[in-house]
Amino acid sequence: MKIKGVEYRTLRDKYKTGPLGVALDGPAKAFVDAMKMLDHWKYDDIDYGKPKEWGSDCILVIDSLSRLCDAAYDSMT
Repeated sequence: MKIKGVEYRTLRDKYKTGPLGVALDGPAKAFVDAMKMLDHWKYDDIDYGKPKEWGSDCILVIDSLSRLCDAAYDSMT
């Protein structure tokens, strides 16, 4: 596969270190944004439609240590 055929999106919340340890720096958005993209892969000027309608030549890979993997699987079935 050619690299130009690869689409990826990194979603991370911002964190800061404080007297009690690491804490979110602003609102938590990564999970919400990821769930929206599992429904419709759209951001900025990119619009690839709904992942469940992509077809057999497309592969969705989610690299996460959270419940996002389970959510992706549930949305595709």
